[in-house]
Amino acid sequence: MSKLEKMQIMGIRSFGPEEPRKIQFFSPLTLILGQNGCGKTTIIESLKYITTGDAPPGCGKGASFVHDPKLAKEVTVRGQIKLMLKDTKGATLVTTRSLEATQKLKKIECKTIDATLQRRRPDGTADAISSKCADFEAEISSSLGVSKPILNNVIFCHQEESNWPLDEGKKVKEKFDAIFNATKYIKCLETIRKLRAEMKTKVKNMNEVIDGLKKWRDEANRKRVDLKESCEQQNKIKVQKSKLKEELEPIRHRLKEICDLEENVGRLNGDLIGEKHKLEALRQSQADLRATLSEQLDCSDEELYRMIQDFQRNLESMEAEQEKVMSKMQNIQKEKEKNQVEMSKTERLRGEYEASYKTQQDYIKERNRRMSSITKEFSFAEFMGVEDFNEEHAQSLLSKLLKVVEEERKKIAEKKEEFEMKEQAVQKEIDGLRLELILI
Repeated sequence: MSKLEKMQIMGIRSFGPEEPRKIQFFSPLTLILGQNGCGKTTIIESLKYITTGDAPPGCGKGASFVHDPKLAKEVTVRGQIKLMLKDTKGATLVTTRSLEATQKLKKIECKTIDATLQRRRPDGTADAISSKCADFEAEISSSLGVSKPILNNVIFCHQEESNWPLDEGKKVKEKFDAIFNATKYIKCLETIRKLRAEMKTKVKNMNEVIDGLKKWRDEANRKRVDLKESCEQQNKIKVQKSKLKEELEPIRHRLKEICDLEENVGRLNGDLIGEKHKLEALRQSQADLRATLSEQLDCSDEELYRMIQDFQRNLESMEAEQEKVMSKMQNIQKEKEKNQVEMSKTERLRGEYEASYKTQQDYIKERNRRMSSITKEFSFAEFMGVEDFNEEHAQSLLSKLLKVVEEERKKIAEKKEEFEMKEQAVQKEIDGLRLELILI
């Protein structure tokens, strides 16, 4: 708690510049008594002036506050106020303010020459400051532990201004705002509002940026999924193609065998027709021989019997050969029917394989189209101008796209971390301001 101890006044109002007047203040109360005009008010005005730097009202900027040069019969009169006090930390302060009043032709001009403050602490250390190098009023207010508005309007309130609580509402509000430091509070709130509005704008902009990045991320994920599906579909088609090739190989061998069998069947058909002609010739010969049996043969019975036996043997041999050929023809016909069934199955499989091959080519075209779109969209210079993508291109493009997605994820994480840090810093600043407001 601060405490006033002594004050010295010289050259102020009725106190002449030659003889300084000293006043001792007592604790806890000092009463100042005297007749009108003896200087009671001057003491209060001097205390107010040395602590706040404000001259009393109605003194013409301090011209009538200093001793009149006419009464001193001097052109220039200097006044000085010196105050000794204890600050809130127990240090002894000696403050001094010096003024100078000069008699001009029509008026008196007054100016402050200098203001100094000397401090001696309980531990013996000391320092001094001047109004030329420091804010003197702020230093006095800090040492007294009382703000300047309270000194002006409450503690050292002049009697001519003591009725300010009855003044008009606007002025009373200004006085109370100054006393309770409401202006600083209002400015602080305004600053908080501005900071909050700015942060809202920044957060909104950052949210828009995040939304854009999320759209890019979703688009990249979608295209990555499409590319992965296309690659999987391509792999499936390749597997199916290899399986079809494996299944087609034995069918080709079987077709070749069937073709060979058809050639054999054609050859056997030719042989069969020849044998049929031979059989017809033999039958005709037999008929001719039977027709000529009535004729006289110039041969013995034994020769004829031998000829008949030879003929019977030849006929039996021909009939046996005919049966073999007929049986062989039936087997060939069955084999032919079986081969025709196999050929129809093979034709059906070939049609299915051709349809699968066409579908595979369509998938490859769609994959190339999507990969070209991805290349243009992400500006992959390595694949610019490539129309027919192979498996190596697809894997390389997929790895690059995954790297782009990973980089976008890292950027989003960094942006999110930066926004969280800024938000925490702003929140700490707001909490600090709130704490200051509560303490005030």
